[in-house]
Amino acid sequence: MLNDAKYAFRNSWFCPDAIGFGFINQDWAPVGTPSVSVTNGHNAKFTARDVAQDALAGTIDLKNRAPAFSLEGFLPDATASLTGKFQLRDGGVASSLWGSYTHTFSPLPNGAIESISGGYGGLGITLGSSPATAWCKAKPVDPRNSL
Repeated sequence: MLNDAKYAFRNSWFCPDAIGFGFINQDWAPVGTPSVSVTNGHNAKFTARDVAQDALAGTIDLKNRAPAFSLEGFLPDATASLTGKFQLRDGGVASSLWGSYTHTFSPLPNGAIESISGGYGGLGITLGSSPATAWCKAKPVDPRNSL
């Protein structure tokens, strides 16, 4: 939930955000086709491009409502979600899955995410030369109660 995450750096619309799952690849195998969605007129898409084997990820293109020359912007309340299914591998341990959301900003319109990794601790993203991470939220989920 992006509720209460009102502050957005200026030019946050120049680079997409990342949403995803980080997992231990030796324990879990993603199955099926994941989907990503976001509310309030923003754009979202699942991506397998430049994503490591220990992550499922999507990109979120938030529509910043601030005036073009504002020093700061505000994000409307929105809900972004990534849905995926995992199967425990033979011999795997029901290790934690990490849900993550990383909000970015870029002073230049060519901002891009170069790669996404996951694993224990949530998503890690590598950005091009101009964008930077504004903030990141990560939450672990212990799946043992769901098995």
